[in-house]
Amino acid sequence: MNCRQVSRLVSDGLDRKLALHERLAVWIHLLYCRACAAYRRQVRMLREFARPPEAVTSSGVVSHESAEPASSHMAPDFDEPLSPEARHRIRQALDAPPSE
Repeated sequence: MNCRQVSRLVSDGLDRKLALHERLAVWIHLLYCRACAAYRRQVRMLREFARPPEAVTSSGVVSHESAEPASSHMAPDFDEPLSPEARHRIRQALDAPPSE
């Protein structure tokens, strides 16, 4: 499986449950491809930033009970400016040291 196929599956995995063979192929590819592993981390981080504020607890942990399921997640409205809370969450995440 090449990087283009893996990046597509990583993105698809946000909206649907990947089949077992797809998950295994992605996992094997991520074992040796640092670029795709970094892409997967970035996609996951962006997904967390896009969650509604009520889905994040005071400690910064995402509460999966209150988070919207992937299938009902609507695309953001880019015509609206970010709220001060969203700006603050993004700034905190950007200032935080990278974790692995």
